[in-house]
Amino acid sequence: MHNMGITKINSYMKRFLFLILSTLVPVAVNAFADEAEIDGIKYFILTKGQTAEVRANRYRGDIVIPETVEWEGVVCKVTSIGRSAFSRCDGLTSVSIPSSVKTIGDYAFMSCISLTSVIIPNSVDSIGEYSFRDCQNLESIILSDSIRTIGVSAFSSCFSLSSIKIPERVTTICSSAFARCERLTSIIIPNNVISIGRYAFEGCGGLTNITIGSKVATILPDAFAECPELRDVFILAKKVPKTSISIFEDSFINYATLHVPSESIDAYKSAEVWNGFKSIIGL
Repeated sequence: MHNMGITKINSYMKRFLFLILSTLVPVAVNAFADEAEIDGIKYFILTKGQTAEVRANRYRGDIVIPETVEWEGVVCKVTSIGRSAFSRCDGLTSVSIPSSVKTIGDYAFMSCISLTSVIIPNSVDSIGEYSFRDCQNLESIILSDSIRTIGVSAFSSCFSLSSIKIPERVTTICSSAFARCERLTSIIIPNNVISIGRYAFEGCGGLTNITIGSKVATILPDAFAECPELRDVFILAKKVPKTSISIFEDSFINYATLHVPSESIDAYKSAEVWNGFKSIIGL
């Protein structure tokens, strides 16, 4: 009887240990979080959330980011391009971003001087600050329709950028977002944009005309400073946007025409900054 009791206890212990181990092993696998390099691309992998973020490395040539990577037996979705991931990769010539990516971090592609074009898929809803700053040979970029904010200095000093379509969902263009994009000749700021930051288009020397949407409420100082070729400004807002000091340089707007809703002509003519234009006419 005594031996039978010991046998039963040992049996219970084995079952108890099996239950503990069968619970802990998956947790150990799912709790993995670390950096790993797969096919030349470095990632921060979080297997618990089954996600992967592209991390910094010395990337060169043409890079194709996959939608998923497998690590330690777990398939993880590539959901973000991390802070400074491709920053200063002067040998990077192209990058393919998958539709699994939702965010592009600060400084992600800063100073990628060999990068000439980029397509940002519609899955991306956030572009970080300085993300494409100093991409001097970037000629074209297609932005995600899901983006709501153009971050601080996101495209500043992209000297070769000749055109860009700002997505309709954008509500904020932050300071210096397109500063010193010297080859831009025209820009359309969509109707959902509420505020335009300081120096947003400062130094866009080739800019000849701009269209500003109907919901703009605030334009911060020097947003369009040093745009000497600017000749036509179209504002669809019936209510005069708030400004503190000049958003243009007076010597430039003396030669430019302001186009505003017909019913708002008098309001613009009596408002500081706007009344400095050579002429104000109705749309």
